Amino acid sequence: MAIDVSVQKRLGDFSLDVSFSSPGGIVGLLGASGCGKSKTLQCIAGIEKPDKGHISVDDRILFDTSKAIDVPVQKRRVGYLFQDYALFPDMTVKENIFYSIRKKAGKEEKREIIKSVVDSLRLTGLEERKTRTAFQAGNNSVWHWLVYLSMNPTYCCLMNRSVHWTAI
Repeated sequence: MAIDVSVQKRLGDFSLDVSFSSPGGIVGLLGASGCGKSKTLQCIAGIEKPDKGHISVDDRILFDTSKAIDVPVQKRRVGYLFQDYALFPDMTVKENIFYSIRKKAGKEEKREIIKSVVDSLRLTGLEERKTRTAFQAGNNSVWHWLVYLSMNPTYCCLMNRSVHWTAI
């Protein structure tokens, strides 16, 4: 996956000004807490809109102020796994996965996607449990992976809070 990012964003007293490119492979962003790693990923995913700059992945322009291009978040095909697990704790595991399936699919195809994701993570039997109670403390990230995988993203944005790294 080739990526080219050059964005600027003002957020109160903080100014994000980041530029990097890679011809392919995994890209890691390393830095101190608060340096802009998460905001950079949010800009790539389309969750946050830069004030200025451009973002392209595999020669597909996702954002470019000079060309007035801003592909909507739902059309970017960028999976984004939140570091704070901010999804729907009062919904069942199956409902969370069903809600996250982006592509237009019939109920039967969505059921197949849910089964495939649940089976691949060996969590059969938890589909009807509320996500807040389906997993033991410390394993909350498991159900987020369920939802994340069901989106079938083309590109992935992942964060690890404990070691201050971010991967694209």
